[in-house]
Amino acid sequence: MEHLGNNIYAFTVTLGPNRWERFQICLDSDKDKVLHPGAGWAEKSVKVLGPDPCLSNLSWVIDGQSSISVPTGEGMVLELANPAVDDVGEPGDQYRVMLSVQGKWRTVDWEKLEGEKGPCVDDAAYYVSGTWNDGALEEMRSDGNGTHTVEVTLSRYGGLFTLVRNRDFGQVLFPETSFATNSDTVLGPEPSSGHCWVIEGVAGDKFEIKFSRIAASDERTISWSKIGTGEVAEEALALVARPEFYLRGSWDDMARMMWTGDFYQFILELGPSATASFDLLLSGDSAKCFYPSVENATPHERHSVLGPDFSVGGAQWSIGTNKADDAAPGGRYQIRLRVDDDDGFRPARVDWVPMSGQVELIDDLRGRGFFAVGL
Repeated sequence: MEHLGNNIYAFTVTLGPNRWERFQICLDSDKDKVLHPGAGWAEKSVKVLGPDPCLSNLSWVIDGQSSISVPTGEGMVLELANPAVDDVGEPGDQYRVMLSVQGKWRTVDWEKLEGEKGPCVDDAAYYVSGTWNDGALEEMRSDGNGTHTVEVTLSRYGGLFTLVRNRDFGQVLFPETSFATNSDTVLGPEPSSGHCWVIEGVAGDKFEIKFSRIAASDERTISWSKIGTGEVAEEALALVARPEFYLRGSWDDMARMMWTGDFYQFILELGPSATASFDLLLSGDSAKCFYPSVENATPHERHSVLGPDFSVGGAQWSIGTNKADDAAPGGRYQIRLRVDDDDGFRPARVDWVPMSGQVELIDDLRGRGFFAVGL
């Protein structure tokens, strides 16, 4: 940002093809020192929080759309007029963002620059997030004219995928219908709706995915085609052969854990209660539950892992019940499950460690579905 004097800083934002731009403010380019609004899709002049390590979803947004889509929770979507009428604009329109610092008081504001225009281009990078590698982002090649391609190899029967703009899981592109087996209408970018495209094939099948987006008209198309068959990489086969473990937690019904190569992991952010409890389900099956031998088990006390069987109201592991956790609302923990490969992948140990910083890693895992916020 440009320092204008009197502790006022400014930056000019050019509206891109999304017709909205969201942002945070970093001190000295340090991603662990972020000013943010403490909420998503925040308007101007709200309270400024930080600086602290902050996930990307907590950001201000300059919304140039004339209307906003609001889900009703009944499968319907309402189109409401954008209340920030002064911000309504077209790709290329420019906005002046101002940060004012007066002691401990900070404000963020912006205004549209009438008559000012920037280039109407989309120079973003696009990525595929697919089930064949637990949603890890694979960058697409750009031809410089709005077309992006990538080659992928299925590691099992079939594959689900979405597209992600600029490695930002708040900018997901997805089909209009759930589990679309054809190109379908491309919606977004916005946080994932759960909709995805389906590639039909078997392990080893190679596909080329092609996505096109014309910046000026925001016309989008997507297609994919089989380009061959080959050997599945050894690490991909090993991943498919491993069982899947799910957390059944006090914060949600079920959440799948991700295999890291050494252990299964899941990231949990504590809610207002600063506590959370969970057990484990093999393949998400409630009849194959693993649980601790003592109530409110923690890594700080000796216990064993029991199961699998049908456990209803049995013992659970609990974060925040032992002082050693140093638990507080908003604290983030990496839950780790280690298994005994020589005993049929049987769970051997459950523990957790606090996560300080590591915002980019947590943002990535949150976008791929390996993150939850407790109650």
